[in-house]
Amino acid sequence: MITIIIPTIGRNATFKDAFYSAARCEVSEVAEIIIADNSQEESFSKNLEELRRVDSRVRILSYENRLDMAASWSVAAREASSEWIIYLHDDDILYPAALSRIVPKLDDSYAFVFCNFDILKNNKTRSYKYSVASSNMEKIAINTPKFVSTIISRNYLLQSGSWKMENGFFLDLVGFVEMAALASILHLPEVIGTYRIHEGNASSIANRDKGYGDAFGRALSSIFEKVGDANIRRMILLQMLSCAYPLQGGLARRIAARLLTRFGFAIF
Repeated sequence: MITIIIPTIGRNATFKDAFYSAARCEVSEVAEIIIADNSQEESFSKNLEELRRVDSRVRILSYENRLDMAASWSVAAREASSEWIIYLHDDDILYPAALSRIVPKLDDSYAFVFCNFDILKNNKTRSYKYSVASSNMEKIAINTPKFVSTIISRNYLLQSGSWKMENGFFLDLVGFVEMAALASILHLPEVIGTYRIHEGNASSIANRDKGYGDAFGRALSSIFEKVGDANIRRMILLQMLSCAYPLQGGLARRIAARLLTRFGFAIF
């Protein structure tokens, strides 16, 4: 069984799309929907209470004081009752029918199962597909799995120490590498969700130097401790550089983007 965790800071514009995509998931597959309310907004929290009447699986965790991303996600993971977790951010969308095709393939030997995903940007949707030829670790090194398309073992997440804010916006990349060091991982070509990109993202261009750059050295050190393969290290370093210090506009960026996408890197 799966627990869907919806961390939210009160995005009214997109929250309902995320929630109802979770509510449409089969009861036989999704045991509970935990809403991690990190909004500290009375009106938003009151609206969340009404969702209990929509779906009896809803549990609401309300944080009195604002928690950082890692703490919010980790608290919700510890509260989850299921063996498997999906983090559905309040601006993303899950595909229930596709998820149903994945559930029979879950096995407790996996730290996580990650899939391809759709990307919604500027009202246009495109698909991202990992290279079939690449190993699973190469896939992670090229493009960090997106939460909406990744089913995580709660056991291995907690064993790894869960998410750590000291890794900045690299906390997902570090977390997946740490879990992959504990157990095998599986990639499936199914597309089970939409990852939305907009200026409100914490990792938008304007926030990257602070969110990624300040944690770059610490995150890189954590990853290199777990990954010894020189080729994987090189690919991870390229991904981290493109996230933290993307080239801005002009011919240089277009050339770099073309080269990176040729080798499978996603340029958002």
